[in-house]
Amino acid sequence: MSRKQKKWFSLSKKKDFLLLKRNGRRLKREGFFIIYLKNELSLCRFGLSFPRWTGNAVHRSRFKRWARHFLKEKEDLKGVDLMLGFEKREKDFYKNMKYESFCIGFEKLYRLIQL
Repeated sequence: MSRKQKKWFSLSKKKDFLLLKRNGRRLKREGFFIIYLKNELSLCRFGLSFPRWTGNAVHRSRFKRWARHFLKEKEDLKGVDLMLGFEKREKDFYKNMKYESFCIGFEKLYRLIQL
């Protein structure tokens, strides 16, 4: 039985996040941001940055699930590291966020990625 090859891997090491923050290109729009950097690998890696002010653990976990689902639908990027996150907004903005607005916000940024 053959296994499906994973298309996305997560960034897990602190040095990878620091390298991405220092050298990556930043895109910001409407409270969302994406930082991206080309890597030497033939696969895509992603990291998520959802700080405590975005909501409690339940909300942050929901955003992580949404982000993973959003990225699984994107198959056109190869050899890139991505970090997705939120910029600080008014209180309860992220608490009341719906999946559709989450996807629309990141889709606008995703289209701007140039490698």
